[in-house]
Amino acid sequence: GDDGVVRLRGLPFEASKEDIADFFGGLEIEENGVLMVTDFNGRSSGEAFVQFTNGGDAGKALEKNKASMGRRYIEVFRSSMEEAKRAQSIMMGFDGMSGPMRGGGPMRGG
Repeated sequence: GDDGVVRLRGLPFEASKEDIADFFGGLEIEENGVLMVTDFNGRSSGEAFVQFTNGGDAGKALEKNKASMGRRYIEVFRSSMEEAKRAQSIMMGFDGMSGPMRGGGPMRGG
């Protein structure tokens, strides 16, 4: 289905969620609808997922493919909530690797 999600690639590293909202000026993005994808060091990977309030705006967002933000050309692809959630869970996974294991100690039960 079309859940209004697009994926961006090629973002400048310093791009913020506000920059992304400006890039799609006039289109309605869900509240907290921008997910910046970071690598395991927490640095921008140049990718982001954006969820629009409706499929129509997501369709218009695709027309911004190859438009520029600063000196970079941004690629815009059709995506899905599932793809965004998967990227987010991978990022959470990175998060879990930093520092000692939570809830330490041997497995209970068994």
